[in-house]
Amino acid sequence: MKSNPWYSDTFDEEYLRLYRHARPPERIRRDVENVLRLLRLPRGRHILDLCCGHGSHSIELAKHEYKVKGFDQSDYMLGQAKLDAERAEVEVGWIRGDMRDLPFEREFDAVINMFNSFGFLETEKEDQRVLNLVSKALRPNGLFLQELPNLEAFARTFQPTTVTRLADETFVIDEREFDMVDSQLHLRHICLYPNGERTSLDFHQRLYPPPKMLNMLQVAGFEIEEIFGELDGRSLTLDSNQLVILSRKRPEVVVE
Repeated sequence: MKSNPWYSDTFDEEYLRLYRHARPPERIRRDVENVLRLLRLPRGRHILDLCCGHGSHSIELAKHEYKVKGFDQSDYMLGQAKLDAERAEVEVGWIRGDMRDLPFEREFDAVINMFNSFGFLETEKEDQRVLNLVSKALRPNGLFLQELPNLEAFARTFQPTTVTRLADETFVIDEREFDMVDSQLHLRHICLYPNGERTSLDFHQRLYPPPKMLNMLQVAGFEIEEIFGELDGRSLTLDSNQLVILSRKRPEVVVE
């Protein structure tokens, strides 16, 4: 019997408990300001937040008067997103689904894919399918903004094990393996909480070098607009932690 993929039950309460510290509210507000500066879309336009998680970016975009849909495969995360949207008194359309089966066609002016939420699938072919469906979901000349890990910086600074102490005195031990052939990172987060509790989370992600990622986008019908090392627009260098790509769907593209 085939087991469920790792990502089918990873993004739950424990994940959110660990990762909320990585993107606190002030960081989300700054990220969304940078996103809007890059997209340059008038208010009221339609934006899809692909792999929206607990909806922090979607909700902030809705506060700026954009029409937003958040798409994710995690019931738990979408449940948290709905609660947070109600507290913020904004309207967002929340949709649960597999990113390999995006149901949209020429619906959005922009799609965003934030916080390194690409490369989780089993094969490169499936990742390409996602890019094709993003293209299909966009209107002609629609924009696609991705925030990805920068493989070059990751490889140059690779550490098999690191230990981080969070503000609440939780210790996070990260154990990493990297498959050079498949460019795939295998990561285990081990969390030691102040009350003595111990938990772990496993992640697997394919990291694409910039030329490969750009080629995949072009195959999906995109023209590359700009490439950055951070959402704030700074240049991409060997030391940049992020690879930020802004691409535009070619108007003549028809994606099946």
